[in-house]
Amino acid sequence: SSVAAITAEELDDDTEVFGRTTTVQAAWFGTVTHIHEHLGQLVAYARANGITPPWSM
Repeated sequence: SSVAAITAEELDDDTEVFGRTTTVQAAWFGTVTHIHEHLGQLVAYARANGITPPWSM
């Protein structure tokens, strides 16, 4: 199933992530924020190597 198909009720469902019980919504939020942390590190690494990210041009 896709993220767009998840209902508001399903976001409140419990799920297990890394051995801990949490809601589907919290799991998605954690995943998205973690991805953004990696993006930030990639941008810093690129700039340190003289590469400008395409969206900054």
